[in-house]
Amino acid sequence: MSRISPCVRILLAASAALLPGLVSAQTPEAAPPTESGGIRVLETAGVSTTGQTTRLRFESDGRVPVMRVLDTDTGYGSNGFGGTMSYYGERTQRLCTAPCVVEVPSGVYTLKAGESLLFGGRFEVEAMGGEQVWAVEDNSVGLGIGGILGTSFGLSGMVAGGMLLLLQDDRTKDSLPAGGPILAASVPLTALGIWMLVAAFGDAEPVGP
Repeated sequence: MSRISPCVRILLAASAALLPGLVSAQTPEAAPPTESGGIRVLETAGVSTTGQTTRLRFESDGRVPVMRVLDTDTGYGSNGFGGTMSYYGERTQRLCTAPCVVEVPSGVYTLKAGESLLFGGRFEVEAMGGEQVWAVEDNSVGLGIGGILGTSFGLSGMVAGGMLLLLQDDRTKDSLPAGGPILAASVPLTALGIWMLVAAFGDAEPVGP
């Protein structure tokens, strides 16, 4: 079981703010499919998985979409202005809406808490029989957009404030804006933006042993 770290999430969000080619496709809610690509795991970590199923219980305070990521795609192309453009896309399937319980064949599944392409919280489930309980939280696109804007303006203010401090002296102090106040205001704005970015992502945590 693994999760995407907050630092990686922040880098993904900041990059996506500059990359307009984000696409997403979602299939209707359906029962979990069996092994993909014809691969069937017979034994993992020394434990036989033949014929086993795993019950996944997702707990939440509200209604949270639990998605299965079927495949992803990235690419590069021309933007028509002499530059290049990157895009990222994924195909997902709604597993259920938490709180819910599903039963899946043995295998490794990439799931996501929340429907957002960018802010959905990815996590991996190793289904080897028995029952697993996960606490899931939905993503917040509003917080994510606010975080991107706050971080962008905050970092810009820090650069501008620092430059003004370097340029100011006795001859220019009356003609240039004060860099100190701009820098002082930009630091907490940047910190707030980073906090909003981290809080915007959906999340999933295993419950119990």
